[in-house]
Amino acid sequence: MFETPVCFPASPIDKESSDDVGQHARGSVILDPVKIRFNKPPQQKRKLGTPVDKESFTPGVTYSVVLDPIKIRPPQQKRKKLQCPAYPPRDKKSSSSDVKQVGGYCGVKAFGVNEADELIAKLALHCYNSHKGTNLQLMTVTQLIVRSVAHFDYQMTLNAIDPANNSFSSVEICAWDASIENDENLRLVTTFCRLEGSGEKGTQWDFNGVDELYNGVMPKWLDDGALTGSEKLHYYEVNDSDLQENEWLHLYAQVGAYSKWDLGMVKHLPLEIKKVVVQTKEDDIESSLKLKSSNAIFYITFTTSGGDECACIVRQTRDGRPQHMCLEVKNVEMDK
Repeated sequence: MFETPVCFPASPIDKESSDDVGQHARGSVILDPVKIRFNKPPQQKRKLGTPVDKESFTPGVTYSVVLDPIKIRPPQQKRKKLQCPAYPPRDKKSSSSDVKQVGGYCGVKAFGVNEADELIAKLALHCYNSHKGTNLQLMTVTQLIVRSVAHFDYQMTLNAIDPANNSFSSVEICAWDASIENDENLRLVTTFCRLEGSGEKGTQWDFNGVDELYNGVMPKWLDDGALTGSEKLHYYEVNDSDLQENEWLHLYAQVGAYSKWDLGMVKHLPLEIKKVVVQTKEDDIESSLKLKSSNAIFYITFTTSGGDECACIVRQTRDGRPQHMCLEVKNVEMDK
């Protein structure tokens, strides 16, 4: 506290200062340095929402208004709602107790899923389709667990669609990227593929359930006279219409690219199949039906997006148990 000469009359608002005037010498007043605000006149504060009255203003007095920061924020734009892509209306006559039918689809891909994971998922769906006679197509891998012991064990939950009626299914699969042992570059084994909640149980692979013709070291590339020689009834050269009706043959070509470049295969997509020859043990079935055989060997040539010509041998085997399929893949160097 200190004395300061009074250069202007005391403010009537500051009662404490007015009371102090009579207790000290005339012409001086005791002022609080906090209240004088660097010798500036005291300020009056007005409550929020109080209307301004011009007659209530006192000359020489500075007024301040406290604003609510929440009320003075600039207006924000409303966020647009995400909409699911619309699909054509489904056929109401087609229904199944184990398939969920919905009018639209919004699937969230599991974190970390790459092109190789999706390729394995498509192969497992192909295994399911061949056993059930369905045509489910992969939409999204929604759950993925990968474990590594003696091989890579993939456990996935997939969302799949049936293009015939736009119905959706949730499918559980388990597949191995197994160790190689027959001079192949890649071995993929599906151990179960079932609709979620179906209650179907998986079983162990029966190594004795595969015919001897499809066991052992991978075969060599076709001889020039394979399609015209004495064993020609065991072979069938796939025509263009079969390639269009059996899209999984393109999947087998992509497996060949994966066995050659691993994840680098994406740099070489899309692929164009040039020729497919299928070999089976049976020689008494119609040629095109060889594509439906449980066990078969496929000789595939294809070109990459960069124009490189490649070849691979895919040996498809089943052990006779539901949900099981094995693909062994060997790359073949083409003569230039």
